[in-house]
Amino acid sequence: MRGMAELALAEQAILRLLWKDASGCRKICHFDPGWVARKLRLDERAFQAADQNLASMGLVSIHEFEWKQVRHLTDIALIDDSIPPA
Repeated sequence: MRGMAELALAEQAILRLLWKDASGCRKICHFDPGWVARKLRLDERAFQAADQNLASMGLVSIHEFEWKQVRHLTDIALIDDSIPPA
């Protein structure tokens, strides 16, 4: 698996935010993708590209549906319950 230094800045920001919030409750948390994107000030295209890449590496899971040929994210979560420090 790639290290944090090899991830794009948007990908690093997403993981840091998820790790920080999940470590606060000591369990895997599920997050509203819109909240994550707004919190990180990422536009929708940058956020979708970053979360797709993180999902393809097995670091996060994403849930989505497609409506009128547009992909809508409904949830993003850390995959593993071993939560590294933010």
